[in-house]
Amino acid sequence: MDTEVQNFASIDETDPFGTAPGTVVAEVTAAGVSKDLDGNELPFSPDFKFSVGVQYEFVTDNWTLTPRLDHYQQSSFQSTVFNKPVDEFDGYSQTDFKLLFAPNDANWDLRAYVKNIADNEDITRVLPAGRLVGRFREVVILEPRTYGVEATLRC
Repeated sequence: MDTEVQNFASIDETDPFGTAPGTVVAEVTAAGVSKDLDGNELPFSPDFKFSVGVQYEFVTDNWTLTPRLDHYQQSSFQSTVFNKPVDEFDGYSQTDFKLLFAPNDANWDLRAYVKNIADNEDITRVLPAGRLVGRFREVVILEPRTYGVEATLRC
């Protein structure tokens, strides 16, 4: 993606006085410094996102076994339209694996899975809060590696 803000200015509630590096002042108002955002990248718009999945079915007379591997990757991104250095985050990736075992002509199956195989702790979103709640940032990271087994019974 190649995103770009055009002809827009706004006040950054997390930097109302416009002191962040790279700030281009559009106007000074009683509410704060209005920043010129022309040319900035849109939030959560990485240059690329890539997702691929592959699976294969092994079929016998009695059962079917289906392994599946999924991978997602994206490049770095800005978390706000203000594009301050503190708003830029590295890209991230996640790989998941599933294994489905299904007896032929049965009303049940079993599925084993591992999510986030590499146990990555990458940041996926950052949500800045305004001045009314202290200008903190809520950071969302990938869920840790999880694994399990599921059973399905069809009645």
